Amino acid sequence: MKTYNEWMESQINFDKFVNVGETVDEEFVMYFVNILPPHWNGETYVQVGSPADSVNGLNTFTTFIKENGVWTYIGECHSGDTVHTVNTY
Repeated sequence: MKTYNEWMESQINFDKFVNVGETVDEEFVMYFVNILPPHWNGETYVQVGSPADSVNGLNTFTTFIKENGVWTYIGECHSGDTVHTVNTY
């Protein structure tokens, strides 16, 4: 599990520190919830408040899901979706 404290100590960009499918601690997710209002904040997933990219003309958002009390980074997903999208350019 990747932790927020490890990330801060590493001084590595988020997209280099955490890979799609890796679990993260609650503090990690709360960092993103607190930096600006989330795009989506539900019981089972959170999407960061500003678009990360655009795929097929639709914005994608950094997304975390919560299953059995454990948060997992699932990548960049379209609004309201929990499927990682990949830009093909």
